[in-house]
Amino acid sequence: MSARDRLFNDIWDMRSAKEKNALIDAVLAEHAHELAERLRDERPQHNPDWTCWEAAADLIDPTKDTPR
Repeated sequence: MSARDRLFNDIWDMRSAKEKNALIDAVLAEHAHELAERLRDERPQHNPDWTCWEAAADLIDPTKDTPR
């Protein structure tokens, strides 16, 4: 299930603003991580020496400093 679908399905059942904000933060973090992984996957196809792709991915990836 995509992050968008999860948000759509779950947000209606949430009761408090705290729960809604926590869900939105989690979904946005997941989306940023997915985008960063897409950048990392694309870089070798274009030019493996382009370190800017990895640097850009690291800037937007909220899980960069967590073990994978």
